[in-house]
Amino acid sequence: MNKPTISTEAPNIPPGVIPDEVNVSNTVNLDELEVQYTYSSGRAYKLKFYDDRVSFTQLDAGHIPTLTVPYRARKIGKDMFLVHWLVPGRVGHVTLILDLGNKVIHASALMPGQMELFDEGPIVDVKQGKYTQ
Repeated sequence: MNKPTISTEAPNIPPGVIPDEVNVSNTVNLDELEVQYTYSSGRAYKLKFYDDRVSFTQLDAGHIPTLTVPYRARKIGKDMFLVHWLVPGRVGHVTLILDLGNKVIHASALMPGQMELFDEGPIVDVKQGKYTQ
């Protein structure tokens, strides 16, 4: 059996031709939740959730500003949430699994500049929000 070749060019699909498929019927907000974690690379981050947005700060990079964006979250298990947001201008996206019970984060992201992130790491600090207790 021959393996198909790996695509190296993005398909030419004009914006708006294929609609986003977003089901918001069972989303939750993580208002007041704060999570600090470190990826296997050693980079440390802090997320602070509000009812309709999340602030994302890289703790070990003073020159990189905090990014605040709208997010979506879905409860997928006891103390476990699937979280997603788009980078402004839709140039990338971040998807996280926050496993608060086991204090671990899993991440998959395409960041500006086409940097790919596929990692996990320990959650080192959690301040529970009013919707995660």
